[in-house]
Amino acid sequence: MASSPGNPQDVDVKGHARFLADVLPAEKRYIERRRKAIDPAASLPRPPTAAPSTADGLVGLALSGGGIRSAAFNLGVLQALHRRGVLPSVDYLSTVSGGGWIGAALQALLASDARAPAPFPFATSGEHSSASPALGYLRARAETLVPLGLGGGVRALALLVRGQLLTWSLLLPVVIFLVCASSPLVTVYLDWCFERHGLLLHPPRPGWLPPWQWFTEGSRQLLALAVAWNALTMVFLSLSRLSPSLRRRLERSSGVALAGALVALVMELQIYVIIRWYHAVMYPPAGHAFPWERVLQVVLAGAVATWLVARFVPYGRHLARPVMLAAALGVSVAVPYATYLVAVSAFLRRYPTTDSAGWMTDVLAPSWWPSAALAAFVFAIVLHANRVSLHGFYRGRLSRMFLLRALPPSAGGDGRPGVGSAEAVHLSEINRDGSWAPYALLNAALNLQGVDDASLHGRQCDFFVFSRDFVGSDRVGYCATRDMEALVTDLDLGTAMAVSGAAAAPNMGTYTAGATVSLMTFLNIRLGYWLPHPGRVSPRPVATSWPGRLRWYPAGLTCYLRELLSRIDDHGDLVFLTDGGHLENTGAYELLRRRCAVVIASDAEEDPALAFGGLAALVRYARISLGTEIELDVGALRRDAKGHSAAHAVVGTIRYPAIDGAPTETGTLVYLKATVTGDEDVLIEEYRSRNDDFPHQSTADQVFDEAQFEAYRSLGEHAVGRDAEAGAEALPGWIASLTSRA
Repeated sequence: MASSPGNPQDVDVKGHARFLADVLPAEKRYIERRRKAIDPAASLPRPPTAAPSTADGLVGLALSGGGIRSAAFNLGVLQALHRRGVLPSVDYLSTVSGGGWIGAALQALLASDARAPAPFPFATSGEHSSASPALGYLRARAETLVPLGLGGGVRALALLVRGQLLTWSLLLPVVIFLVCASSPLVTVYLDWCFERHGLLLHPPRPGWLPPWQWFTEGSRQLLALAVAWNALTMVFLSLSRLSPSLRRRLERSSGVALAGALVALVMELQIYVIIRWYHAVMYPPAGHAFPWERVLQVVLAGAVATWLVARFVPYGRHLARPVMLAAALGVSVAVPYATYLVAVSAFLRRYPTTDSAGWMTDVLAPSWWPSAALAAFVFAIVLHANRVSLHGFYRGRLSRMFLLRALPPSAGGDGRPGVGSAEAVHLSEINRDGSWAPYALLNAALNLQGVDDASLHGRQCDFFVFSRDFVGSDRVGYCATRDMEALVTDLDLGTAMAVSGAAAAPNMGTYTAGATVSLMTFLNIRLGYWLPHPGRVSPRPVATSWPGRLRWYPAGLTCYLRELLSRIDDHGDLVFLTDGGHLENTGAYELLRRRCAVVIASDAEEDPALAFGGLAALVRYARISLGTEIELDVGALRRDAKGHSAAHAVVGTIRYPAIDGAPTETGTLVYLKATVTGDEDVLIEEYRSRNDDFPHQSTADQVFDEAQFEAYRSLGEHAVGRDAEAGAEALPGWIASLTSRA
């Protein structure tokens, strides 16, 4: 059921009722205990069960997505807010992707620190920055997010190859089934292939065959009919008023017709390509052998040249990146196709006659095919979808860098408290009682590419949140986090952090591109996560039993095929989650849904043109789904002729709608942006002089050296500090007003 404007709900009425009755009160109870831990006289002005309202005076901080760039920038923002005394006033910490990495680091450190109250782990005020072990830990490991060195590279390669082999094994039962089921058709196709083989070997004119004779008359007619049908469909759709369902059927039929014709042409073209390849490699003319050595020399020379440019030439990494991406795409396509050509050439060498019976007897006849198909099918079902994909590798790298734990002073080696890597931090154990940590909301995207629902407005996904108390969304309902942890044993803070930043996947919410879905699935570029449907999870005594667990098991084959075909929905027992930035990248939407009186949005997305795409998406979703208007002038953030902005932050107004007859309410939006104002310190200016795309370097760059990490961290710290010091001239008292709340 679609929401009506003005109500803080998305799709499901029952889910929203659970949000109002259970989720929001649980969050407010923690916020009230947190406020009392900071100031015993503080409390919420209304009961936790009251409907969302700015009267509660809630303050939310949103840290945007953007990978390691966002993590470093927002680390500086957190440090500056702490030093200015604002952080204790922040009730919510809502994060996406890279913002969630540094947010998870803060939550994990505060959860593991036994001191009450635990100090801010990244504090630098009054001391040299090296006095913060947590900051030193992150700065020293900024390059380790992607494995470097021979040992790390070998381990990463082994994991990637393992995942790729397991992924391809998921297709094995499908291939065996198709071969066995279509053996009569295969016989007919092979007979036709050999007939074409003879025509290609003995063309009407020696050494040449007209291109139109590469294909049969039937294929040419099929293509002509498909093109004609598409043309008629386009005319009909443009001139007629059709119902949405009929329009979708016509569009689908034209696509199927054209795809079928192209598949037929490609199948026939393979024979021409294979024969040409076979004779060029096996029987080359005298003095015209295939230049394998030359090809290898060119490939190696190109690889070495690209490495040298990236290593030693100014801006070399940026110059080499397009070449590397093009090479990766070329190899990903060329290697499987070359393997296919070699296999078929080997087949032709063994069966050079026009009789396909020998091949049929040797390959299709054996009685062990049904047994092999059954074994492969069982193997593909037993494989765990989340362990075949790259999620585990990605989660491990993020956890090693950002999931930290506080060590007692004796473990620091020099009398100071230290930090170390935390093996696991349960999601239900963060925001413990007595902690001053803001209530954590980790945002993800609920993928719905297979759902035909007008209320989605073409987004192909919806909002989803992980928190200490609940996991879920209004659309699919909510499940107690402890119940979900009991059912999914590897669900913890590291998993939520990785899911919130699962940027690379075949199905990517609003950014899903049909042309790349199959390729990315086949190459196992899959960081998404399959989670039991929160609204259908049984209570723990039932769900944790063996039959209960089996219901929620993400079978590898079925999940893989759903990703491959983009048939992902919320109708079954599993939902598919990816990067929260695939829908809303600032992280502020959930704060608006809770009607925070003040929302601080720190935006470190990749935005070299300062087009404010993330902010525009927030304004659109708030208006459409929440009935909330945001009034904000970003003129001071735009660049002048020198590339400088007048400010790092601007202040706007949030206009919440009337609910159930109550009057409208207003809130304040403080929008921080990664900009350069020209008065930054020499460290930032020097780095920018060498990198003209700073501070909006590509998110594809996830290997930061010390200088790069420190430049972004310092910019985030400067962004808050400069405008705080400017006072009323820059931001009308927002720092002072929040400090007075602490």
